[in-house]
Amino acid sequence: MTLALPVAVVAPGAAFLTVVLLMNAVFSPRRNELVDKLRPYAYRSEESSDLSRPFLKRVLLPVIEQCGRFAGSAAPEQLQKSLRESLQQAGNPITLNAYLAVSGGLLGALVLGFGVLLVVSGRAVTTGSLLPLAFLVLLGLYAPKRWLSGKVKSRQQAIQRKLPDALDIIVVSMEAGLALDSAMAKVLEKMQGPLSEEIQRTLREIHLGNSRREALRELGARTGVKDLIAVMASVIQADQMGVSMAQTMRTQADEARLRRRQRAEERAHQAAVKMLFPLVLFILPSVMIVTIGPAALTIYHQFTSGLF
Repeated sequence: MTLALPVAVVAPGAAFLTVVLLMNAVFSPRRNELVDKLRPYAYRSEESSDLSRPFLKRVLLPVIEQCGRFAGSAAPEQLQKSLRESLQQAGNPITLNAYLAVSGGLLGALVLGFGVLLVVSGRAVTTGSLLPLAFLVLLGLYAPKRWLSGKVKSRQQAIQRKLPDALDIIVVSMEAGLALDSAMAKVLEKMQGPLSEEIQRTLREIHLGNSRREALRELGARTGVKDLIAVMASVIQADQMGVSMAQTMRTQADEARLRRRQRAEERAHQAAVKMLFPLVLFILPSVMIVTIGPAALTIYHQFTSGLF
């Protein structure tokens, strides 16, 4: 009797699971390697490809782009140039029009929300109520710039960290007999990240007919990384003067590793100073409370009990 209940419960569940697995095995599409290889070349209508895109890219992004065009037409030319450079250094996460639309939309939403809150609360517009409005305006202007500058800084740091390793790969490839372009292509096989993306773009520009000197100069200016700009300037100078390119790259690789080690040592020295503030504000008070707290309570009880 005790075994009848588990069997009655487990048997239907096992049967149901078996049927589900059999149906999944029978009706699931089988993978064909030949079909997978031919799928990129298959004809797909424009309508089906548009409907397969996510709702954000299919509907919202075109609306944002359209709103950004109106904002871009009103923005000064100098501001647009500065934003294009920053977006390029950040890897173009969004377009200029989208950035202007999002910035204007955020600022308008904050101001509109404050106005609605002021109307709902029934308060009159006074000088004191304008201070939060000014804070929201500054927040709406500062937040997009802070986001963009953070993107630029993180990408430049990633390029700066990978630069010595990429130069080592180029040096080894050139000493093995490859040309500069082929050695740079080896970086794409061994590494991934922002630096590889920029090198790939540079090689594509060279293959499309742009001069190698101009493409290398654009590689340094496009990223805004000082170490990469110095390396590209040395490579262009060595190319113009006919100096051995492999020896030049070897020298630049040694200097890049030296600069990376110096930056690491500098951050290590700054760690002691940065740890001073949390040490004084959080750790030392806790240690003082743990060590002196019991003695202070004992002394307090002795004074309050009238022993002295």
